[in-house]
Order: sequence, then C-alpha cells, then structure tokens
Amino acid sequence: TQYAEVPDSVVDDREDVVITRAGHEPFVIVSLADFESLREATYLMRLVWDRNAWQDYLWWQTENRQILKRINLLSKEVARH
Repeated sequence: TQYAEVPDSVVDDREDVVITRAGHEPFVIVSLADFESLREATYLMRLVWDRNAWQDYLWWQTENRQILKRINLLSKEVARH
C-alpha cells in the first residue's frame, strides 16, 4: 500500500491499518469516528449490561451512528445520577 492511500483507506473504507516496523512495537491507525466509538465502548463496558442489551449496542455501532450517540449520551446521563 502506498503511504498516501492509508488515510483514505482508514477514513473512507473504515479500515484499520496496522503499521509494523522492524525493532518497534506495531501500532494501529483508525479513523477519528472509530476511535471515539472505541473510547465510548470502553467506557460503556465498565457498566453492567444485559447480554441482549450489549448485543444491541454492538449492532447499533454498525447500523446507525446517530442512535449510537444517543445511547452513549443516555448512558452517561444515567451514570451521573
């Protein structure tokens, strides 16, 4: 892969890219949207979820980002109270 194509692949195709370098630890490039989703998921995983609710949450991650954002906001609101 050409280096100039990597950002397009990450953002447009929502493809994570693993970068490996001799003598260095590998790292991953992800889109900002995916990074924010991962951050939210990490936060939400600390909450107690019914198995079906967690499966639904994972489904919303790929099907409707607006609903996912609403779920995240509601979850944070509940956690504050």
